[in-house]
Amino acid sequence: MSAPTNRNQCGVLTLYPMTVNCSVTNPSSTTSQNGVASLVIGGGTPPYTIVWANGLGSNQTLTNLGGGTYSATVTDSTQDYTITTNCVLVPPTTTTTSTTTTTTKPPCDDICLTFQPMQVKSLYE
Repeated sequence: MSAPTNRNQCGVLTLYPMTVNCSVTNPSSTTSQNGVASLVIGGGTPPYTIVWANGLGSNQTLTNLGGGTYSATVTDSTQDYTITTNCVLVPPTTTTTSTTTTTTKPPCDDICLTFQPMQVKSLYE
């Protein structure tokens, strides 16, 4: 049995399965562009080639992101592993609560009495 080699049959290479995970910081609101997507890559043979979809670059970390799905394809240097992963940034949901206060007057046919608090002074003042 021969030792493992890379695709070009150059030298000895021990292959470790490659993993790609995404660490995210979600944007602070639905209109904010302050989210972060960072790839956590393990295994394979570094250095890695990173290609973010839609021309977002080749860095391991993207910043200034809004909510959405950001897709990256990572290939190790021997091209034995290629993994595509999605980073999903979710802004906090906003809930709008409205309160309606309705005041009604009591029905008055002939006479309506309105009571108002009265200040009572002490006789001993």
